[in-house]
Amino acid sequence: MNMGRTVFGYHAGRAGLDAAGGTAGPPVGLDDLRKSAYTHVGVPMDHADSYVQTLISVAGVRVIRTMEAQWNPGLNKRDLGRIILDFVDVHQPGPFLSTWLINIQEPCHGFAWNLEHDITDASLYPITAADMHLARLWKFNLAVPAQYVAFRCQQFTIIARLMKKLGAAHWGEFTVIIYSEYGEGARERYGCDWNQLSNPFLKLGAEALPLIDYAHCAYFGGVKLSPEYRNWLASLPENGLKVLHNTQLPHPLNTPEGHRGQVADRLGLMANRPGDGFGSCDAEAGKGQLHLWDDPDRDVSRAITQGMRLAKDPGLAVLQSMSWGQIKASMA
Repeated sequence: MNMGRTVFGYHAGRAGLDAAGGTAGPPVGLDDLRKSAYTHVGVPMDHADSYVQTLISVAGVRVIRTMEAQWNPGLNKRDLGRIILDFVDVHQPGPFLSTWLINIQEPCHGFAWNLEHDITDASLYPITAADMHLARLWKFNLAVPAQYVAFRCQQFTIIARLMKKLGAAHWGEFTVIIYSEYGEGARERYGCDWNQLSNPFLKLGAEALPLIDYAHCAYFGGVKLSPEYRNWLASLPENGLKVLHNTQLPHPLNTPEGHRGQVADRLGLMANRPGDGFGSCDAEAGKGQLHLWDDPDRDVSRAITQGMRLAKDPGLAVLQSMSWGQIKASMA
């Protein structure tokens, strides 16, 4: 059911799998998906089983392909500079991006990348000759830590936006979602620079690169978003980066009431940001069953869906006062 905002389940594609996480039996989460506010579900980029067709039988659902390790430019000591320098145009994207594109199965309405890479670990990100060439072109001194971080962030930004360009040329509709944490801290910690990812003037050569569509932002410090990240959200331009608030909590906050409170808090932040929405991964951070649709998945789905309903009429105050039993009964 479309409620006017994007709701992306990074692992929600498993709703189409059976109780064993396979395709032999009936899908266990399809009815939950039909009742939910999910608009986009994540499916690994190389999955081509019949369950993916089952997912798109749910009205309005779009399949977002998620990055797998063997094609992730941020892993396996990839030469980021060479990936960029090899790109000529969408018809000649270079060996790495060609292989990445070939290994995305259909149906595909977009792509999601968990951009959390330890760029300061020199053993994982050795500086290559191609990196040095780009550093000279872009006027970065890689011996200066702050410039090195900015350089790696720019590389990841360009690769992400080249993926958007390639996908759009191939499929037309191609929503790109980048998952990382809120705020400026994602730069040095993960190589994710939200300012660069949403800068409309960033170019490769003479050509402007397309923008990503959404920042899927996570915070595990509590039910309510921290003041630091609330201030960061408030600083974003009105027509700038669109944010999907991740609904995911660590133990012991991972309870139906915790998720309900988290949804209510984020809905309050969306009041003046019509382009924002929700995201989800595993209900409990780091504890998810990546191939099984289970009760925590249902709980998060219900919390988001009912929260969005009540945010329209009669409002957040009602959501905050309802018991979890009342919410589950309303979703039956």
